[in-house]
Amino acid sequence: IKRLFPNSQQQEIDYIKRVIGLPGEKLEIKDGKVYINGSDQPLKEDYTKDITPEDGDKIYTVPEGSVFVMGDNRANSRDSRDPTVGYV
Repeated sequence: IKRLFPNSQQQEIDYIKRVIGLPGEKLEIKDGKVYINGSDQPLKEDYTKDITPEDGDKIYTVPEGSVFVMGDNRANSRDSRDPTVGYV
């Protein structure tokens, strides 16, 4: 699913991102892969460029009323991993 939303830093630019996490879901990003709710299988995302190892392992819990979005070019994407974007 793709979602268009305003860029909080540059109001004249809209972002188009994929919804990766839904309200209440726990996302774990490790070894460049996204895992949802403790699954041992990562999301199958053939459309993306890999997350670089420099991003490190992270865990996010999506708050109610929000979604977690990520861009397809993960190494160069301003998305929910970036605090200036955050949850949408």
